[in-house]
Amino acid sequence: MQFVGVLENASEIGFVHRLNDIWSAEFSLPITDPLNAICKMHNIVDIFKDGKSLGKYRILRQPDEVISDNGTMLKYECEHAICFLLDDVIDGYLEIGGTGIPLRQCLELVLNRQRIKRWVLDVCDFSPQYQHKFENSPLLPAIFGMATSLDQPYRWTYNTDVYPFKLSLTSLSDETNCMIRRKVNMTEIKREVDSTTLCTRLYCKGYGEGINQLNIKKVNNGLPYIDADTINKWGVKSSFFIDTKVENAETLLALGRKVLERVKNPYISYTANAIDLSRITGHSWHEFDEGKKVSVKDDVENEEISAVIVEFSQKDIFGKPLDCDIKIANKDKDVASSIADLANRAAIASTYSQGATNLYSQQFADNADSTHPAIMRVYVPRGCVRINQVLLYWKLERFRAYETGAEAGGGTATTTASGGGSASTSGGGGGGTVTSTTGWSQITGYADFVQSHQWDLYNYESQDYIMSSEGNASIGYHRHKLNRHKHNVSVFDSGHSHSVSTSSHSHSVSIPDHSHSFTLNPHTHAITYGIYEGNKATSISLKVDGNVVPSGAIQSEMDIVPYLSVDSNGKINRGTWHTIEIIPNGLSRIEANLFVQTFVQSIGGGDY
Repeated sequence: MQFVGVLENASEIGFVHRLNDIWSAEFSLPITDPLNAICKMHNIVDIFKDGKSLGKYRILRQPDEVISDNGTMLKYECEHAICFLLDDVIDGYLEIGGTGIPLRQCLELVLNRQRIKRWVLDVCDFSPQYQHKFENSPLLPAIFGMATSLDQPYRWTYNTDVYPFKLSLTSLSDETNCMIRRKVNMTEIKREVDSTTLCTRLYCKGYGEGINQLNIKKVNNGLPYIDADTINKWGVKSSFFIDTKVENAETLLALGRKVLERVKNPYISYTANAIDLSRITGHSWHEFDEGKKVSVKDDVENEEISAVIVEFSQKDIFGKPLDCDIKIANKDKDVASSIADLANRAAIASTYSQGATNLYSQQFADNADSTHPAIMRVYVPRGCVRINQVLLYWKLERFRAYETGAEAGGGTATTTASGGGSASTSGGGGGGTVTSTTGWSQITGYADFVQSHQWDLYNYESQDYIMSSEGNASIGYHRHKLNRHKHNVSVFDSGHSHSVSTSSHSHSVSIPDHSHSFTLNPHTHAITYGIYEGNKATSISLKVDGNVVPSGAIQSEMDIVPYLSVDSNGKINRGTWHTIEIIPNGLSRIEANLFVQTFVQSIGGGDY
């Protein structure tokens, strides 16, 4: 920042400090003042009171001309420098926080998105580990919104005496540290009772829409609402608390109880015209500011109340230095109005990603048997907030094939070795006789005969040996040759027979171990196309994510949600594939359809 001048002629300098909201200020300059030239849009003005800075503000609007006793004046409206956080945004979807990430770290992550680092986090008295989600939001409502879930009173404070400016989130003191009394420092008081936000029965709704919108039934004994302890006093006054950022039922219930505590009675506020005696006495007991707890005596109701100052303002800190306006309430007005939307605490609308009901189906058909199940797979995305139903329809048909032949490549094959063995016939039943009868017959034959031989000579009468070709009476080696010739022999038989008798006997055959081999030449078989239908099973068994579905629960159309795998919180697993196994009791064709109804968040993925 660069210093450009001092507005010495400024008048009617006023300010409004609101608890946990945007502060504002205003001032006027004579139209003839040359320093109007430096009062440009978004230039920063530092306002002082008794030498103490009331904060830095940026000029918001072009000045209006106001004609007064002091001449024509230009009136400038300003907003606190915290509004620089409105100049930077969260583009798209952002999810931060959760287990292990305290609030301070979440606030710093958002502040780090400033293009020009004007603000840094100083003090943070709270360290809850909540999960926060934003979409297309300026930084300021995102920062303010993260504190709305705190279960203790808090106060945002700003230190603009240093640069970068420092932002702090502090706990709100419960001690009464200032007072307002008639005839002391109060000139006028106005009491307002507003029952428009009175509620004794609060229905809590969270993320989603329609039947998919989050409620508190599961964590509130089946009831979608909570009752206040003032229901007997004021009767049943029903309203809704809707925070679509909340996706957890327990968190929704806790927030609902916090809001109900603040709307269970009518909104009572006091607006007092008071005197700032601290400028005279210097005592902090007489000093007012937003966030301080003040004691007020209500003479009309004859009661004394202690409440937080929710707004402190002065219209002219130099012209009327003691006059101030104070607004106190029995509860934060902005919290009461948060029944419609907690983001309204910062008077800025924020949009959050919701989603839509999604319907999709999946078809499946395959052959299966008792050892080869038909397996379907369905994916449940991480962005699936709710699963309403997963309907399975199945039907058994005859086994189906589409061909009756296949090619073969030929080759060589060898049988395994045989074990060999032996076999014996049974014994015969006795002999038998065969008789043949012959007549005249003639035999003709041809021969060539050449032979070398040895001869022996015997006496025909006595058969005595005389000599041989190998004896001493050798006559030498010689041979005899008969030329080719023919003999005709005729035999006459007047008829005779031959009888052959065979006694009882048996035969034994023994076969040693052996093997056979053969070669099959390469060849092909022509494929015959067509639809072939075979058997059909009569029943099935069913598994879902490995969980066996009881046979009595299996129907041709059924919701399989109770059998899908779940996480430690009992919710169906997201971001994974789920498996459905259909197992027939025989060879069969399975036809199945899966119909899924979910509520899917519109975040994640691309834009294709």
